[in-house]
Amino acid sequence: MLAATVVDDPATNGLDVGENISLLNGLTVPSNSDLGVRLLRAFFLITNPANYQDRNPDTNPTLKWQVNLPAVDVRLTGGAVVNLSALSRPTCGNGPT
Repeated sequence: MLAATVVDDPATNGLDVGENISLLNGLTVPSNSDLGVRLLRAFFLITNPANYQDRNPDTNPTLKWQVNLPAVDVRLTGGAVVNLSALSRPTCGNGPT
């Protein structure tokens, strides 16, 4: 089971993810670190069935997997603002496979 909360400050740009991402096991990582970005991306990938990998040639004839994340700005560690959809681009190693 996954859960997340974003408490947004209307005075800042983007949705405020926060300085750190904390897991129940006690692990805390900066939200703009490699692991933090991977966790953020994974959360949106896992919680949206439209992003599940489809290996059925009847419903996915090309057998390509394209992750589509919402096009919303998020504010990470140090106030860095990144568009969430950019995390699914090939530059992040997450393009079609």
